[in-house]
Amino acid sequence: MELTVESLTAELGLELASGQESAKAHVRWVHSSELADPTPWLKGGELLLTTGLQLVGPKVQRELIERLADHEIAGLGFGTGFTHRRVPAALLTAARKRSFPVFEVPFELPFIAITERAFAQLVDERYELLQRNMAGDVLAEALAGHLYPEDLKARLRPFGIGEQAAVLAFSLEEPGGAAALLERILEREQVGSLVAIRAGLLCAVIAADDRDPIELAGRVRRELGARFGAVRAAASRGASAHSLRLSFHEARCALEAVRLQNGKAPEVASHADLGAFQLLLSLQDDDTLSTYCRGVLGSVELGGGRLRRGAPAVARRVHRAQRTLGEGREGPLLPPSHAALPRPPRRAADRTRLLECPRSDRVLAGASRQGADTVMSALDEDSLRESRACPGSVGAAAGS
Repeated sequence: MELTVESLTAELGLELASGQESAKAHVRWVHSSELADPTPWLKGGELLLTTGLQLVGPKVQRELIERLADHEIAGLGFGTGFTHRRVPAALLTAARKRSFPVFEVPFELPFIAITERAFAQLVDERYELLQRNMAGDVLAEALAGHLYPEDLKARLRPFGIGEQAAVLAFSLEEPGGAAALLERILEREQVGSLVAIRAGLLCAVIAADDRDPIELAGRVRRELGARFGAVRAAASRGASAHSLRLSFHEARCALEAVRLQNGKAPEVASHADLGAFQLLLSLQDDDTLSTYCRGVLGSVELGGGRLRRGAPAVARRVHRAQRTLGEGREGPLLPPSHAALPRPPRRAADRTRLLECPRSDRVLAGASRQGADTVMSALDEDSLRESRACPGSVGAAAGS
């Protein structure tokens, strides 16, 4: 959890006297000082604790707040019961004008209790950062293809990710600053997850055994947007954990696709928004191309044998039709049919007779300009011709 003036005062049961709107700033350290101007020894981002021993007049009190605000100090804890019975009015007025966080530290609460609590949270932050770096290493190795499927599953298991996994991707101005909040949201949702930053995106690999990744990404997007402004989100489909590489590319490509939709983008981009755009993106790497084939051309693979057997005839018909449409252009749309292909060797008598069969359909390459009607008639005639046996074909021989 990120340490802020707001979170620290809430945990200690203290109340902010000013600067509530600025109390969400990160506290990087806690320091105590009784100097009228401690800023030469501060770097910014510290929470300053003081009893105000040298702040004996309104002018000095106002100047202290001005210096602290200009130096980007996170806030001021003012200890009462020593020199001052309460926080000075002049100091509070100046703090409210600058929206600078100030809170009272009662006499019963020693400064050491505040520093110990703050340092415990800072240690937790460092631990979370270490975990995030480890998660980033796992994700980087998975996307680079350096892990075998069994090794990848073993590396994901400590994060609570089992057989099924999905990838959530978020695009925002400061992905590093939002990583801790994303981890807390997923922990609250009781989702096993691995959070890391990859390719400029804030990514989360989540367990997808019994959960809709798109619905979860929508809730996360709204919470991140309330804190960090504009956020774009995408989610992959749930898939086997060893397909993590493909899942990441699916979410990344979905974000790229909806980026071009000019305000018509869905709340969460998914594979349904890719369409043919995924083919263009797939030219960048083999993994995205594999994702395209899996998502768009999966049905073709089922009839692969039949398609391969019929492919030559389909290619010839398309070629002839395109040549007909291309008549009258400066150059042909395609090179002459089979111009660069050598004739196959003559291995049998029936093949010889088949190759010597007359091909009257070559007249389609003539000077015809009849447009789409010509194409359709050409395809129909070609289908009819190929259904008939040539004079020297095996079928003709059988009938003789």
